[in-house]
Amino acid sequence: MSERLLQLGVPPAFFAHARHFESVFRELGYTPAQIHAAIKWGAGFNGKPEDLMPQFERFCEQQNIDQTDADLAINWHAQVAEKGIDGMPQPAARIPSGDDHLRLQEIEEEMRKPRADSQYWKSAEMRDEYRELLERREGGGASTPVVAGKDSARRVEIEQVMRTDRARYHRSGMDKEYFEILQREAGETPQAEPLAEISTSTPT
Repeated sequence: MSERLLQLGVPPAFFAHARHFESVFRELGYTPAQIHAAIKWGAGFNGKPEDLMPQFERFCEQQNIDQTDADLAINWHAQVAEKGIDGMPQPAARIPSGDDHLRLQEIEEEMRKPRADSQYWKSAEMRDEYRELLERREGGGASTPVVAGKDSARRVEIEQVMRTDRARYHRSGMDKEYFEILQREAGETPQAEPLAEISTSTPT
């Protein structure tokens, strides 16, 4: 997650604030794209303190964020300014909706496609959305479908790394392993990667 926050322009000193407000926005019902845009907007704001809220309201209008949700975010920000980030509770976890479950299924269907045809592998935003849906499912206490054997435990392990260490997830080949687990869950035979994507090494 730290790598993603850096890409959004958040200085390391404000990672805790960004993560906190990501949770706030998520529980208010902002979409993943709106959350990313809000964090990026906040990281890039360099105006006067008194201009922050009026400009945030205009930002919410541009993002089609409901006025009530915008006001709630503004009120929460005022409390953070008064109490400090350490004095604020985490927003109550929202029980994942049926829409969340359907969206997870849609994204996992994309993940099962060959990389060249899959929007999941082409879209960093979709990958972030998937991680956020997993976090929301876990936070809401929703149960996950049971997968027999070692795949079940391994999937949980990989999902944990996916949420906490994105670089390791891709660097270690877990992304490919996760893709194959999803294929086995669906009763499909894992497909071989195109030759162009397979790296070879010369024996020494």
